[in-house]
Amino acid sequence: MSATVLLFAGQGCQFPRMGETLFASDPVYRETMFAADRIVRGLGAPSLIERLFSSDAAWCEDLSVSHPAIMASEWALYRSFLARGGTAGAVLGVSLGEYTALAAAGVYEFRDLLTLVVTQARLATETMPEGGLLTILADSGVFDRHPDAFSGCTLAGTGYDRHVTVAGDVAAIERCAGRLSKRGVPIARLPVPRA
Repeated sequence: MSATVLLFAGQGCQFPRMGETLFASDPVYRETMFAADRIVRGLGAPSLIERLFSSDAAWCEDLSVSHPAIMASEWALYRSFLARGGTAGAVLGVSLGEYTALAAAGVYEFRDLLTLVVTQARLATETMPEGGLLTILADSGVFDRHPDAFSGCTLAGTGYDRHVTVAGDVAAIERCAGRLSKRGVPIARLPVPRA
């Protein structure tokens, strides 16, 4: 017998107009997003609904919006999944997605976790230097093959055998991206303004 396992993604998975079709067509998704929006606005953060579905995609690189937007969207998807009769045998989260997984597993209340995520985004914006994340589609040996490319970068995570992510300040990420690109190593910049 197989069980459904849900994996909630982390920062960097956001995209313009994320969830717009579900918001327009799925009442559970929509009401969950409205509830999350009320929580976020009550904490003094920008409205998720006004930003997410606008024509301005700048929110994707604004932690005060993207952080809670990712969690709210994932929670709304989860609630919609349950309303349609879905059940999960397990839930997992990657980075920011761990908060949604904690709520889905019933470990903490969604409201408390969303409050934590809004606070985390505010503190990161106020205290951390600008930087970013760079995903590299190569095995971990890439660090040995191109050591000069990673000066000033830190390993942020390993997704699978050929997927590593590094963090760094703006200069370090730019330098790393430039050197790896010139050498034909596939990379993807994540829309994250802080390392």
